[in-house]
Amino acid sequence: MAAPHPPFEAPEPWFSMYDRAAMPDPVAPAEDPDSEPAYMTAVRERYGLDRVTPELWREIVATYYGMVSRMDAHLGRVLAHVDDETTVTLFFADHGEYLGDHGLIEKWPTSMHSCVTRDP
Repeated sequence: MAAPHPPFEAPEPWFSMYDRAAMPDPVAPAEDPDSEPAYMTAVRERYGLDRVTPELWREIVATYYGMVSRMDAHLGRVLAHVDDETTVTLFFADHGEYLGDHGLIEKWPTSMHSCVTRDP
């Protein structure tokens, strides 16, 4: 599994690491669909994202955070064994995720919202 990417799932102890009730509500979609890029409305309609409840968005966010924490833990295990002062470690990530912001999930081409351009 190349985490954190869909499918959003994490084994214990990471799955239960974050309190679902404490997760932030996502940024709401624009009131006027004409004020946002057309792909956003198209994606929401195509996948029926308007049916996703706030509780489900919080579940998705908490699970995603658990996936990120799992990746961090494993990277920490690797770095704990690198004690060579001449080793340079670089870590790259390619994108964040919508996670319910703007009523969307995952990432989409041409998206430049901060939730996608900031990496976890």
